[in-house]
Amino acid sequence: MQTKFLLLSIFLVLCTIGFVLYMLYVQQAALSLETRPALHNSTLLLAINLCPAVICWCLHLSKSSYRTTIVLLCCIFAVTWTTHHLRDGLRRGLWIAPFGHTPALPKWLYLSATTAVPLTARIFMLIDVASTDADRKSQLPDV
Repeated sequence: MQTKFLLLSIFLVLCTIGFVLYMLYVQQAALSLETRPALHNSTLLLAINLCPAVICWCLHLSKSSYRTTIVLLCCIFAVTWTTHHLRDGLRRGLWIAPFGHTPALPKWLYLSATTAVPLTARIFMLIDVASTDADRKSQLPDV
């Protein structure tokens, strides 16, 4: 019990120190950038999110036992990166590489898209789990 309390105390102290350092240095530096970092390109986001989608589709065709886990990780990656881009677009607009920048997203569009992205990913995950369960049931021998 003492070890758990000690570990929790150390964790809380480290989180507090990390938060204070972030607020003092990193956040100010991130908000004062003159140009956007390369991974804030929304066209690149679409291309990189296509790779996990293709991997998930190929795994859907296979009978891999890790298929559901990989689909879950791909969905988590897509949701986190897409919602990060939407949050950035609320302040600065989206950066679509060959066409330039869009104006800042309206708050209603940001809120509805941020709500729709995880729900859409959840639907895809439910479809995958349902198809996995159907495959398992069809492979069970009749007794």
